[in-house]
Amino acid sequence: MALLGLGGSAFRDSRVMIQNYRHYPINTAAARKSIVDHTTKRAQFMKKYGVFCGGQVDEAEYASPLALQEPDITEENVVEYRKRMKALFKGDIALFNKRAGSSYTSFDELKPCFVEEVRKKGNFGEYVLWREFNVDRWIEAHRLSHDTLKKVDPTAHYQLQNTYGQGVAGGNDYWKIHNRMGYNVSTDYGIYNSSGRTGAQRHTDEFLRSFNPDMIHRPYGGFSQDVKYAHYKPWRAALHRFAGYTHFSFLRSTWRLVHHSPFYNLTRYSQEVSNVLKDSTLYDGLGKLFLTYKWAKRDIAVYYHHKSMYAAFLLGKERRTLNHFSGSPLNKYYTGRQNLIYLLERLQYQYDFVASQQVEKGILDNYKVLFMPSCIALSDKEAEVITSFIRKGGIVIADLPPNSYDELAMKRAKGGVEGVKVLGKMFDDKDAGMRKTINDILVKGKVAPIVQAKEKIAGCEAMHFVDGNMHLFGFLHDPFEAVKITPFTAKLPVKGHIYDLRNGKYLGNADMVDCIIPYAEGIVFGVYPYKVNALEVKMPQSVKAGSDLTADVALKLSNGKAGKHIFHFEVIPPSGEARFFMKRNVEVKDGKYTFTFRIAHNDEVGTWKLLVKDVLTGMKQIKEFKVVK
Repeated sequence: MALLGLGGSAFRDSRVMIQNYRHYPINTAAARKSIVDHTTKRAQFMKKYGVFCGGQVDEAEYASPLALQEPDITEENVVEYRKRMKALFKGDIALFNKRAGSSYTSFDELKPCFVEEVRKKGNFGEYVLWREFNVDRWIEAHRLSHDTLKKVDPTAHYQLQNTYGQGVAGGNDYWKIHNRMGYNVSTDYGIYNSSGRTGAQRHTDEFLRSFNPDMIHRPYGGFSQDVKYAHYKPWRAALHRFAGYTHFSFLRSTWRLVHHSPFYNLTRYSQEVSNVLKDSTLYDGLGKLFLTYKWAKRDIAVYYHHKSMYAAFLLGKERRTLNHFSGSPLNKYYTGRQNLIYLLERLQYQYDFVASQQVEKGILDNYKVLFMPSCIALSDKEAEVITSFIRKGGIVIADLPPNSYDELAMKRAKGGVEGVKVLGKMFDDKDAGMRKTINDILVKGKVAPIVQAKEKIAGCEAMHFVDGNMHLFGFLHDPFEAVKITPFTAKLPVKGHIYDLRNGKYLGNADMVDCIIPYAEGIVFGVYPYKVNALEVKMPQSVKAGSDLTADVALKLSNGKAGKHIFHFEVIPPSGEARFFMKRNVEVKDGKYTFTFRIAHNDEVGTWKLLVKDVLTGMKQIKEFKVVK
């Protein structure tokens, strides 16, 4: 992986800005040339090594989430802002003033908007237009790097790294990131780092699964060395369809790796991760299974409303992206949305985020319910679409009165949306009364949870994956939401031949399962329209060194045609240890597969073994063969 440095050197030039303004502009001609030159040079250098992915490190962000910073105020950026506003408002400065709450006589007078000035003047609309313009410029800079990389190496992948979440002063509108930037791999922060509920603005992995569900995602983690994470993270990563994750393994603090100690000491946390993975079967095909199957369709949408974030920010007193003071509108925007996610998961529901652009184009037709956490600043079009959704039988639930402001954060004379069920207070999963209210609304609206259980289990997230008539149900214990989960019985929405995938057991033809979830880990059940009676493996008794081992593997079914299975293979030498390159996890679509493995000229002679496992049933076969010269 090549780091192209968009958040670092490619975004910097020699110009130093005024204190609290971004020091390294990205929108000057020189800055854009620097991006192209830097990306081209790095891509050309790395291409000869066969590097498959260029990575843009975005940790610096448009404006630092830790500092009192404003976006790029270079002259060239302001000139472009004036040009785009003139085009957007068709040259009518009076119309701009009406929408922005300003009093300019021409577009040539437009200037950057600074937080404290805007709060004093009340020209909220102008601030939102300025901020949205800068978000677009930020996305365009990343896209410029993407397009440059593709010119050098059309086969290369492109990824974004280390974003700090959705923040007012940053450039991260995740809907725009996933739809305009062009990247198809992610190593973004996506697994909890220090507590079950990290910074309330972080939902990056949930945004990803909603806006870019086929993204290859391998997030960063490991800043916390809490051993609970060693159990939780691998299972959360697998059941959320991550392709893996990166975690820091040495010393107690990542930042002491070089400067404070000459020793590379493996942490207890990292050793525990290794132990958990050995016992999890995730490496043995189970992790690949979740990447192969898709999420089952979800009936619940949660509104990701970027412009309401601006309105909430302007109504409060925060200055830094990572600030959200207790009880402030911005705190309610982030925290209410996060609480809602936990509330839905506790009731064994799943959800998709939907963005304003999707709502305006009719995406709500795919859902039965829309939740609106702090969606206080809607456009007229959004309000119209939501009203239509309700009239067609859709359910809409808001914590706070929606649409009190328009999409530019300008106060409406009359807010609200007819038919929306308004709770009157921030979503709170710890509020038993609110949980009951929402559960009753969903039950009455015939919105079924993933599974039915007598008790709504705190700390238990249920997931449903599907491929045709093949179903997988996963259950994850979050130790930060509940110390432990007592065993419970779950009624599944489908009936069929049930398998316990983790323990490799057939449980019969039914629609009920008894769930015993190991501490901070997960369990998985498969439900299929047939029973697998046998796993057959046909192969030679001996293989000559330097030639291929070939094995024909087939499932014998009770009835019907095989769905999508995963076969796990291990070629085990006489020493008894199969190295990682001696293992395979392969997708099988018709229940049959021919496995080949090259035996090296210098591999040891003697008795070897081939282990074959059908991941969807746990059935295994171990066949011996001899390697001869």
